Order: sequence, then C-alpha cells, then structure tokens
Amino acid sequence: MKQNIVQTKPIMNQRIIFTLGIFSILSLMFTACFIESKEQILFTQDNEIYVVDSDGNNLKKIVSSYSNSSPSWSPNYDQILFILDNSTVASVDRDKLDEIEIYEEFNQELPIKNLQWSPNAQYISFNVANDIRIYDISTKEEILKLQGYNYHDWSRDSEWIAISSSDSDNGGIIQRNPLGVNELKRTKDPTHFNPEWSPSSEKLAFLKPSESANHLYIMDLSSKSESNEPILLYKNVSPGTTYSWSPNGKEIAFTSANNTENNDEIYVINIESLEIKRLTINSNKSDRNPVWSPDGSRITFISSKEGDNETGIFAAYIMNDDGTKQEKVTEYSLDNQTLGWYAHN
Repeated sequence: MKQNIVQTKPIMNQRIIFTLGIFSILSLMFTACFIESKEQILFTQDNEIYVVDSDGNNLKKIVSSYSNSSPSWSPNYDQILFILDNSTVASVDRDKLDEIEIYEEFNQELPIKNLQWSPNAQYISFNVANDIRIYDISTKEEILKLQGYNYHDWSRDSEWIAISSSDSDNGGIIQRNPLGVNELKRTKDPTHFNPEWSPSSEKLAFLKPSESANHLYIMDLSSKSESNEPILLYKNVSPGTTYSWSPNGKEIAFTSANNTENNDEIYVINIESLEIKRLTINSNKSDRNPVWSPDGSRITFISSKEGDNETGIFAAYIMNDDGTKQEKVTEYSLDNQTLGWYAHN
C-alpha cells in the first residue's frame, strides 16, 4: 500500500506539472495571438499624428512639433508615411517613433497631396499641383512624371496606376503602367475623377460630379468582362467625402445625404445586385468617409457631435459591417479626413 502511494505521488506531480506547462503554453499563445491581432486607427489632430487601438485605448502621439498631414501605413505596416510641412515627404518606423526619416530628394516647392506608397513597397507617389510624380524608394530617383493629372491610385498588384485628368482635350480615366510602358484610355469624360482599384485589381471605381452630389461608377476591366463600359452604381455620393472598397471586392462603402434628413450617413452598395444598405441613422450628426477593417467585419468612419454637424469637427467611430455596435474611439477634435486602419497579421 505504501509502495503504491509512493509511486502515485510522482505520477500525480508529473501530471500537475504537465498540465501547468500546457496551460502556460496556451496562455502564452493566447497572449501572443491577442497582441498580434491588435488593431489600430491612424489619424491626425491639430497637425499631429496619432494612433489609437480600435477599442479606444492606448492613444499614442506618433509625430508632433511639425505641420503633418495625410498619414498612411506602409504596405508591410512597419512604417507611417506622411507629408511634413506641406511639401516634404517623411516617414517614421513603428518601433522607432523618435527617428523621422525625411526624403529630401522628394522635396517640392508646391504643396504635396494624395501621398501614396505602392502596394509592392517599391515606389512613393504623390500629386503636386496637377502633376503626378513617382519615385523609386531604394534609389530615390524620379521614375515618372505625369503632367496634367489630378488624381491617381495604385492597383493592388502594383502593375497599374489609374489616373484622371480634367483637361478638356485629353481628360478622363487612364490606366497606365507606372514605368510608362503602356497606357489605356478608359473614359473620355474630363469630369471623371478619384479612381480607385478593387482589391482584385480587376475593377475600377470613380466619381462624376453633378449639381449637388457625385455619381459613383464602376468598370470591369477583367478579361472575363464582356464590356468595359462604366456602370452607374449610385447617383448621390456626398461631395468632399471618400469611398472604400470592401476587402472581398463585393461592396463599396460611401457617404450620402440622400435621405429624409438630408444628412450625411454611411451606406454600402453591393456591386452585383446593386442592393443598398444604410448603416448609420444619426439624423443630427454627420457621418462620413468609411474605411473597412482588413478582414471586412467592421468599418471605421468620422462623425460630428450631435446637433453640431456643420462645424467640421469630428470623432473617429467604429461599427460592425451591418451598422450595429457603433463606438466612439477618439474625442471630437478631428477635421474631415480618411482614417487609416491597421491590423497585425
């Protein structure tokens, strides 16, 4: 009997140790997964750049003491690209926030806008006046300058850029290789602007202004498409706002005041069925500039204070993709901007 007891204790201890070890490993795995799944929202406030967790916690100032604008995550989400003092391109490493890299080779005499990083992380592009300039990041050399174009967007495979021009003789949407090798004229209407590629790089959306709103169009540029003619998706997109493709390429989120309240609200349209869903119903607030989360389950947007939707002061919000669970993640101190959403893979 004693012998049995003596033999049982080590076995029980081994089981306990083994169980605790498994629990510790699982705890570490859970903690690691939790950390790696953290989501952050990137925004500007009073010319300073901030990030905040998607639950509203851990607000952190990234860049200050300068006039900063248009921050965006690098394709690998390890750097933040932004415009410094209106005419200089700069970046900061996510893990070295006190070290700002200034790209002096990209300096301009006129203000820079529409700053972008190519999805393959090889190029930086931006607009200066009505010119588009593309630089090689490694060599710092300008590889292409396009004169007379006021909007551009990279295809997700970095094979093309979509550009738009308001020139009366050569205006419209153009699909062009970033190295200048090939160019395809897609539309001839000089009022077409703000082209954006779908995640598959097979479709292209753009806007056309009307008297009081913008019309949202889409073109199917894939080899499977029988026609590349633009299709009108929606007639009443609010001017001065941005739209966003869903990660699966099936829907587009946008802002519209085409409702009984005549108030900016967030909508989603299915590009196949043309079914439209209204996601926000805040009759005394202005909701605009939706951006999908990387997994497509949620949408971030900016919203004004209740009863104060004409001042142009906003807070960042997050909601589920069906409009439920709307939560404020920043204070009411933001201007009209498009937020940047980052999620650890």
